[in-house]
Amino acid sequence: MIFNIPKDINVEMKIFNTLSFFDIAFIIAFMALAKILSPFVYTRFIIVYYIFCFCSAVFLTSKSISNPKRRNFQSIYLAFIRNRNIYRRLKIDKE
Repeated sequence: MIFNIPKDINVEMKIFNTLSFFDIAFIIAFMALAKILSPFVYTRFIIVYYIFCFCSAVFLTSKSISNPKRRNFQSIYLAFIRNRNIYRRLKIDKE
């Protein structure tokens, strides 16, 4: 008998070419929170507020440029919780 062994178990469910199920769920939750907080926004700025919230949600769920394995919200979270007392040398490539 031949058994197929999966090589990668951390596969994202893609709904569209670039959007995964998590991305859509995060954007919907983000926009629901924006709807809950919308009474605190001046009425003339509601449309701008929703556009800004949608763009922010898309940015936060997109892949990070500096760390392709993580999303932007994960990179921001790791930047906030990192230990600032630890020295890390940066590698600078001179071309």
